Amino acid sequence: MKNVLIFTFLLLGLVLVSCKKDKDDNTLPNETISTPSCASNSGAFEIGLGGNQHILKINDQTHFTILYNWYGEEENNLVIIGEDQNDKSIYIEGILPEKLSIGSHHFNANDLDFDFFDLDLDTSNYYTSELTINVIESNLNLQEGVYKPVSGTFEGVGHSYPWINGQPPADTITYSGEFCLNGFMME
Repeated sequence: MKNVLIFTFLLLGLVLVSCKKDKDDNTLPNETISTPSCASNSGAFEIGLGGNQHILKINDQTHFTILYNWYGEEENNLVIIGEDQNDKSIYIEGILPEKLSIGSHHFNANDLDFDFFDLDLDTSNYYTSELTINVIESNLNLQEGVYKPVSGTFEGVGHSYPWINGQPPADTITYSGEFCLNGFMME
């Protein structure tokens, strides 16, 4: 019994010493971190559109890639496939030119010759006419063509697809969200 008590006190002492925080940790008292780094081959994606919030569930059905220079020169190919917190489908596909470095990146359909960012959320499908991405963390591995990680916020203007006869879109909607994608997730 005496040995158990000594071992317990030693273990408790080690835990308390290891949890002790240094006073000079270079963190400001009111400093907040908006988006923590993602662990390797993990991610988070959240989008608000039309009053509905869609938060990507990470499970064995989740797939995402954001690849640079794989399919087109100096472009990012982004695909996110999964379900939200309500088991509604999420499918995001985009082609974004240039590296996603830290800072603000604005994309406009009038400047690009292709449909550059599509959103399929539950039963709603939209193409994007304007998108602004504010990257707060970016670590592109040029040899692999993979971000490890890329994170930030975004906001855009989406439109439902026009009728086949070329009529203008039925509606316009704004959306915004945040992301942190590290490497890729594929089954």
